[in-house]
Amino acid sequence: MGNATTKERSEQEVQQIYQDLLDYVDSLSFGYHTDDPEIKATGADTAMLKEFYTPQDALYTIDMPKDDFFLPEWFAEKENLTSDQANETLLDMAKRGLIYREKRDDGNIWYHNAPAAHGIFEFHAGKAMNLGWIGPLFQTLGTGTLQVCYNAGVPFYRCVPLGKEVVKDEALLPEDDIFAKLKTHRRFCVSPCACIQAVRDTLGADNCQHPQGVCLQTDAMADFYLDDLNLGKEISEEQAEAILRKSIDRGLCIQTTYAKDNEIICQCNVCHCGILPALKNWPGDAAGAVTNYVIEHDRDACVQCGTCAEVCTMKVIEIADDGYPQITGSCIGCGQCRKICAHGAPIITDGKAVIDHDRCVGCGRCIAICPKNAVQINWDESAANLNRKIAEYTKAVVDGRPCFHISLVIDVSPNCDCHAENDMPIVPNVGMFASFDPVALDMACVDAVNAQTPLRGSAADSGESHVHEHDHFRRIHPDTDWRSCLEHGEKIGIGVRDYELIKI
Repeated sequence: MGNATTKERSEQEVQQIYQDLLDYVDSLSFGYHTDDPEIKATGADTAMLKEFYTPQDALYTIDMPKDDFFLPEWFAEKENLTSDQANETLLDMAKRGLIYREKRDDGNIWYHNAPAAHGIFEFHAGKAMNLGWIGPLFQTLGTGTLQVCYNAGVPFYRCVPLGKEVVKDEALLPEDDIFAKLKTHRRFCVSPCACIQAVRDTLGADNCQHPQGVCLQTDAMADFYLDDLNLGKEISEEQAEAILRKSIDRGLCIQTTYAKDNEIICQCNVCHCGILPALKNWPGDAAGAVTNYVIEHDRDACVQCGTCAEVCTMKVIEIADDGYPQITGSCIGCGQCRKICAHGAPIITDGKAVIDHDRCVGCGRCIAICPKNAVQINWDESAANLNRKIAEYTKAVVDGRPCFHISLVIDVSPNCDCHAENDMPIVPNVGMFASFDPVALDMACVDAVNAQTPLRGSAADSGESHVHEHDHFRRIHPDTDWRSCLEHGEKIGIGVRDYELIKI
């Protein structure tokens, strides 16, 4: 590219160089992704580059391979430099945190470009950062960057469990056993956290009390931090383990690179971290993309203390009306519920669906179609109200249409047919019923079931005295209210409860 100095270039040429550098960095695994016009208007997208890169640094960087390491010899030939000039230039850029430098066992020094994160941004942690650009840039790094990583299919970071004891049957993958992995590393470094510095120190947000100097680097990355960047301090394996265990006790989340070597180990929080807040605000459930594990709730072991909801870093655990926790945040904003609803009740906002209850008629089609099971029934609705809705749904189907209804009263189960854990039938098979009147038909079926003697050993054969002795349905489920459905059906004109039973 030549060796023209800044003075030999016009202001327009210099501006174009930084724009080209921005485009180059933006094309890497972790780019800027500053499509937001408001962020572009601030100039924050190029401000950091101008602060750290000279125009010549920028030109050298643009010429570097995007996805591969390179040797000084390659760089010398590419830039028409002598061997000494190439080595001197690359070493200087590495020490200034512009590129990554790695000394390998074969004695060769290899170089690689530095993405925005983990790279340029982190490599300048502890150094003065300009208030004019740090806020908008940090914002876009935490959102747009994350989006690109997810679109790529393999994120840069992943969350690892705190230990074997939190994994079912202690089935912890070897690469996720963070304490066992520590023993495989030769060198350790602890450094300032660029995220916390950007938000707490530079922007003046001091409402977070989480520890600052807990970012860990190992092996080649530790070499780079300690020997080239002069960033952080060297620690022992025991000290690294102590830092991790203290962070766990403080409620921090352990995250590492999506690689088996764990050369970067972060202890993140949702206050000032660049990753977790973005994940928390991500439009949908990102858990599957950032961890090898999913959380389950053992209802039998739960004592409803609510502690899990209090300590959850991502705040995805909520206490339901029944006192038990439930996992939330599953919606991915696909819009399937919106598409299938005839009343436009689901609304996609900020990447998520919400239900407009003024429009919703309670048909449940959104529940059936949602691929993430993110739409749930509001269980605090009364049983009577639910049954009235069923009557109204029936009217919507039969109103104005000639209909003939047939019911097979056989294998009458104690729970809804959809329940996989259903027990044996509660009464003997009764037979087939038919009518042009759906209300009269259901009334006749109910009366016929209640006239039967419960099968021995069934849920209806408790051997105890009950208030609803002659109502097998309410004997099993005292809070059910099937009468309200038929009463409402009669009220809205579907049919009548009075009937004449003709046996054939």
